[in-house]
Amino acid sequence: MSVRELEHLLWRYEYGRLADGKLELEMRDAVRVLMDTRAVQGSPRGAGKLVTVRDDAIGAAARAVDTRQWRDAVRAIRRGADALAGIAVCVAAKSDVDRALQEVDELRRLAVTEFLQRLPTVASLVQLGASMTQCMQDAQFRRASDLAGLVSRMAVPLLARVTTSMPSLERRSAAAAEVCTATRAVADDAEPDPVRDGSLERIRALAEEEHAPLAARLLTETEIALLGRRRFRLHFEERLRRGDVTALKTLVAQHSWHGTVDSDSHDALARQAIVLGAHADRANSVAANLDAAFR
Repeated sequence: MSVRELEHLLWRYEYGRLADGKLELEMRDAVRVLMDTRAVQGSPRGAGKLVTVRDDAIGAAARAVDTRQWRDAVRAIRRGADALAGIAVCVAAKSDVDRALQEVDELRRLAVTEFLQRLPTVASLVQLGASMTQCMQDAQFRRASDLAGLVSRMAVPLLARVTTSMPSLERRSAAAAEVCTATRAVADDAEPDPVRDGSLERIRALAEEEHAPLAARLLTETEIALLGRRRFRLHFEERLRRGDVTALKTLVAQHSWHGTVDSDSHDALARQAIVLGAHADRANSVAANLDAAFR
């Protein structure tokens, strides 16, 4: 019988519409159900405060029934039932979080290099894992369970064992490696290099190990991370080929890859504008002279 039904029985009893024995029978049965549920539930880790509330409430409910304090009994039964429900949510959330953390650990194990672990796919799931753990510590069990579900929906497809066409992946990873090699002389020494740290080789290995979804995602995010260097290489291809990199390295350190290209493009446009302005002035001068000659 639910707590709401017990409250209704108590209301009937107080208005003389229910026998005293019937109310006591239902109250004792409700307390027994709470005690049986507590025995099955035990004392799960992480639910310490709820366990204390549950045990205190069930004890208070039993004493209130023995002393026939029916309103106190109903209130204690409600507290006990709420605590039992909270513990059930805690247990379910812990199971969800443990499963999700295992999936995050597996992704980190597969994406072994620092560069790959800093890519959004892995880094975001690691951050969500930390948020789940914090929610469990703060007794926000439903939120932790929701986050665990989000992690699983993101991680499980990436952990699927699927083969892929190697030529496409090899071609793309080779292009990414070429960009790194071509711009390495300009890059800061502290900047991650997916060729030197083995990240691109690890992506190829993941594909060979039938982790195609993860390999494809990591390669795509690697290509996105290298877009600045790729654009820089295309813009300064001639200077890179000549080895004229000292000034470029300084500019990259000051402005970033994209910023250096933007700055050089802006300067080139400004120089072109000056040249075009000079041509316009000469054309206007010639036109004025011709006009004066024909008058």
